[in-house]
Amino acid sequence: MSSNRYLIVGAGLAGTTLALELSRRGAAVTVADCGRLQSTSAVAAGLINPMMGRRLGVIAQFEPLYRQALHFYRQLEQQWHTQFWYPLPQWRLLDGDQQRLWATKWRHNDYGGLVKRQLAGEQLGLQRLKGELALEIGCSGYLDTLSYLQQARQQLPHIRWCEATVEPQQFQPQYPLVWQGERFESVIWCQGYQAAANELFATLPWQSAKGEILTLTEVGLSWSFWLNCGLWLLPRHDQSWRLGANFEWRQLDQQPTPTVAAQLQRQLQGAVEPLSYRLAHHLAGVRASVVDRQPLLGGHRHWPQMAIFNGFGAKGSLQIPHYSQLMAQWLLDNRPLPIMVDMARFQRSS
Repeated sequence: MSSNRYLIVGAGLAGTTLALELSRRGAAVTVADCGRLQSTSAVAAGLINPMMGRRLGVIAQFEPLYRQALHFYRQLEQQWHTQFWYPLPQWRLLDGDQQRLWATKWRHNDYGGLVKRQLAGEQLGLQRLKGELALEIGCSGYLDTLSYLQQARQQLPHIRWCEATVEPQQFQPQYPLVWQGERFESVIWCQGYQAAANELFATLPWQSAKGEILTLTEVGLSWSFWLNCGLWLLPRHDQSWRLGANFEWRQLDQQPTPTVAAQLQRQLQGAVEPLSYRLAHHLAGVRASVVDRQPLLGGHRHWPQMAIFNGFGAKGSLQIPHYSQLMAQWLLDNRPLPIMVDMARFQRSS
């Protein structure tokens, strides 16, 4: 076991995966979390979607990120004798404007075999979407984030998991850092959107967004795909369905909004009708992101032992396995981070 000791603040997808990566490398890791039952990671849909946004662009470096994420999750499933990654093709519906954009992009861009087929919306049985073009997109699916987080705690007892609130004011600007009588090489803040209220990182150009998701049961459909048509509808392994999601940039909290639930259900009935179901749960979370939509990794300019691993937005299930490896290499091997994700890209301009 290495003598290096690290304190990770936040036990969501980012903090848990980084703890696992550091532990694999022989570091002693403590993960502190305030014990909220409803973290953003725990309620997230966990979708991996190669083509995001109305502009129909493929996520940069999607294929190597996807291969690494798939290998990471499958390897853990074999070790832990469980499943939390579920491959599932996506059907993406395009309206008139998007169809014209797609015609141009299809002629000039290489989508690397991601698009498997093209059909009319009504050929999927979606009569209300007649006239829309449907694209079958591969390399897609979802991570059962809650199961992954729960399994990590059970399967990694050598990581110290503790319920505690950690604040920057609890530390003195000295080396090593001391917390609850223990000494640490570094503190890595994996707080999600709450990092915007952390005095160390509050000046970063945060642009987080609240999203709300409905869980449906007794759904009168039998799909082997998930649908993306402005909203998305996802059949899950446990016979439940997830419906989402909206984006709200002003009211950043984890309180579900009844008007959003009503809006999502109206949109659903406008796309897939008639449809019977029961509304089981309504949850909300905030996706942490900054203006350039790239992750945040690295140390604080004036206090480099205080580091951040954050800002993955809606791409956490895809990106975190790769970037947790880069973060571990930066912490343990002093390997430089790519400038596109190094938080120094903002500190240098301030």
